[in-house]
Amino acid sequence: MLAHSAPCVNGVPAQRAQDGTNVPAALLPGQPRHPGGPQGRPAAGSPRGARSPRLAPWFPAASEGERHRPSKHRVARIRVAGQGDPWPGRLNGTGGCPVSQWTEGSCQANGIEIHYLRTGGDKPPIVLLHGFTDDGACWGPLARALEKDWDVIMPDARGHGRSSVPQAPYGIKDLAQDVIGLIEALKLERPVVGGHSMGGITAAVAAAERPDLVRALVLEDPGFVARDSAMGDEQKVAERRRRMLEGHKSVLATPIEELMASRRKESPHWSEETVELWARSKYLTKVEAFTMLGHLFPDYRDVVRAIQCPSLVIMGEAELGGIVTAEMAGIIHDLNPHFRCEKVAGAGHCVRYDRPEEYTELVLAYLRELA
Repeated sequence: MLAHSAPCVNGVPAQRAQDGTNVPAALLPGQPRHPGGPQGRPAAGSPRGARSPRLAPWFPAASEGERHRPSKHRVARIRVAGQGDPWPGRLNGTGGCPVSQWTEGSCQANGIEIHYLRTGGDKPPIVLLHGFTDDGACWGPLARALEKDWDVIMPDARGHGRSSVPQAPYGIKDLAQDVIGLIEALKLERPVVGGHSMGGITAAVAAAERPDLVRALVLEDPGFVARDSAMGDEQKVAERRRRMLEGHKSVLATPIEELMASRRKESPHWSEETVELWARSKYLTKVEAFTMLGHLFPDYRDVVRAIQCPSLVIMGEAELGGIVTAEMAGIIHDLNPHFRCEKVAGAGHCVRYDRPEEYTELVLAYLRELA
């Protein structure tokens, strides 16, 4: 099923683990659903948010540029991506593309621990924010296309992936503050910020609230809703959350092989790597993440008006599930001349999954313009 003839970790043939399985064989049955590993917790008695940054003991030699210094928000740990990961194939990709220079780490920001993947290098930064029930690893294929010229940072949103789960309810503005905290913790100099769906509206809110931090936006069918829409009605939002939560619980009870088979049937045009990344991320989404849906989304028109940086919206077709309609695209342009909307034919809500080549070319062309 893998495109390469032998499983590899960071481009090197894998060794067999103690349980007899090849470490990077992400598509083999029997892999654990939830990753483990050090959490980088503060020592007993340490004040919240006051711990010093540290490297996990299994972190290999790294350049000084990879060892982030303390800041207002603390970097907790960094390691080479894929080492110690129960599913390292998620990072290498089923096409066998090595990610030997990538690192993963976590930082304390806005009261939570945010896990991220990073391609690294002395290049301009771009932060990519995933959609609801995805995780940072879902950006892997695009990151490989960008890493030659960009330092790509792919965080897990709170309640997703390996990031922590706050006990209190939260909403889009909290997610935006998480991103702002991440940018400050990693000392990123005015990164481009991209996002899909939930990540798209999160990126837009962050740019609206902190125009000094964000250089430009690249939004893939962002979660733009109007106050007078269904997502602006508390009762309808609560009902939608209930239905989605029940659906997610059903997913968690489904074996990974069945979930992937179902997705292949529903989306036969998705690549095998995309199917795997999508499926793996579902098991890493905590039930508590659904509390986010209990908060009304901000009206997209207010957010768009406040954004001061160049912004690209890549939209699919509404008939195929796209959120941003042609009418909304016109409103966005009228509200803010900094925005440009591009429609990808044959794509729905997940534009980069449905039409990866067209999506990637739009992103690359836009980033070249910024340069």
